[in-house]
Amino acid sequence: MKQELRITRSVPRQLALIALCIFLAGLGVYILYTGGSVALGIVDAVFFAACAAVFIWQMFLPAPLVLGPEGFTDSSSSAGAGFVAWRDVKSIFIRKLAGQTFVSVEPADTEAFLSALHPAKREVVRANIAAGFPAINITLQATGKKPGQVCAIMQEYRDAWEAAAGAGISKEAGGKSCSGREEDLSQGSPPGIDNPPENG
Repeated sequence: MKQELRITRSVPRQLALIALCIFLAGLGVYILYTGGSVALGIVDAVFFAACAAVFIWQMFLPAPLVLGPEGFTDSSSSAGAGFVAWRDVKSIFIRKLAGQTFVSVEPADTEAFLSALHPAKREVVRANIAAGFPAINITLQATGKKPGQVCAIMQEYRDAWEAAAGAGISKEAGGKSCSGREEDLSQGSPPGIDNPPENG
């Protein structure tokens, strides 16, 4: 049986972002004290101080993705699906949205999945679907992990569950899979995906 696997945030990455935001906030304070533009200084200091606070807060949040023998827990964004059982997963695949790569999951029963969500989150996911995006989009930018590798690991966990449960779900019936499938949507990021673009 597969053991629980936690895909955690990259601490060096978070610390680097916090340091950068503190530096930029300090730059805003410097602008104020050296007689520069008051509006620019205030906006700079407040915005980047808030960004630093958000990145610090994120370090104490649950892991963005947790894989277990019975399912996975998505806490990677404001539209995170929460816990989803492997039996409720139809397919797992890679999608590129506005230059970012996500691990996307298609539920076996979309309406049942939606009904289990908090009402506010349900509306965000409905907006995703109406815009042509998958119901579940896992972002891994904060972890530093490669989406293709994580997608393949998720498929392994799902396959292990199928073998243990004797589910006999064929990959053809399941539709899309991680191996060799990558879709690029040019319309932009789906609503509720709140990670900033990756630098570098």
